[in-house]
Amino acid sequence: MKGHALKPSNKHATGRWIYILILLTVMHILLDARYRIVSLFPTKAAGFGILAAAYLAISLLLTSSVPLFLKRLFCRLDAWIRRRLSPLLQGGPRRNVLIACSLVVLMTVAGCYLRWLFIKSIPIAPIYADMLPLIQSVCETLTAGNNPYERSYFMPWEIPLTYWPGLWMPYLLTHVLGVEPRLIHLGVVVIISLLFTGFLWKAVADKEYPETTVCIAVLSSIFLFVFSSEFIIFANIAHTPPYWLWLSLLATAVLARRPWLSAVFLGLVLSGRQPALIYAPIMAIYWLRTLDSAPKDGIFVGIGFSNLFSNLRSVHIARSGSLFS
Repeated sequence: MKGHALKPSNKHATGRWIYILILLTVMHILLDARYRIVSLFPTKAAGFGILAAAYLAISLLLTSSVPLFLKRLFCRLDAWIRRRLSPLLQGGPRRNVLIACSLVVLMTVAGCYLRWLFIKSIPIAPIYADMLPLIQSVCETLTAGNNPYERSYFMPWEIPLTYWPGLWMPYLLTHVLGVEPRLIHLGVVVIISLLFTGFLWKAVADKEYPETTVCIAVLSSIFLFVFSSEFIIFANIAHTPPYWLWLSLLATAVLARRPWLSAVFLGLVLSGRQPALIYAPIMAIYWLRTLDSAPKDGIFVGIGFSNLFSNLRSVHIARSGSLFS
């Protein structure tokens, strides 16, 4: 079957991917220009408050259906894009997906190279940001056989370790190997790109969406993620890439409808940052609405996130008996 011959079902002929892409683009623009936007307001509190409200509004719109007054426009735009691309997609779904995957690889390599240039331009030092220097000290403390939560660290200012284990423990790998810690950032970018590629293959194989639509949507998402100036610049001081990975794996498990696997990844998400606790009730509601009555699913869910989260957070609690100190 030719790539352009695959017609979308009525269910998905709404151009929803265009709607989502526009919202994500607006979110990236707000993220990249946030300081300029905040400077337009009389106080920083007011500026950041408006930005927070905008992010919340966009998040709600992402979960909603396409507004009726835009549905016809997006549907026509979707058809126009597919017609324009049809001469390039004459090799069938398999060839089209291979081309899209090749583009994903090229964009990922280019994005990692740009990040590496920024990484090499600025050393890890508290004068720029104290997150990675703190994590390096924490890894040294742990590998020396001491509890990293039982002491304070000097940058040279005194700071305690408030990061949860799921955020800093992945950096033990680079510490033990003696390599650049910010390689973790590059590794996460590669893994998330692979997750996008896996979604592309599955979506086309299921034939629920036209492969043209899937390829464009995935490539656009990868482009926004890989070439976001905010993410590239943040590579210098980024300490949260492990948390991005846990969230991406959780989303992948949910999309794959694997409750026990999503439970394990929820445990990693919860062990990453304090605000991640909000995901626990969200996932609980999701499981209650989607799980079968089979007892084994409940067992997997219970063991998956509660044990993993409990074991990792216990290291943090050992410091002062508090989850949030």
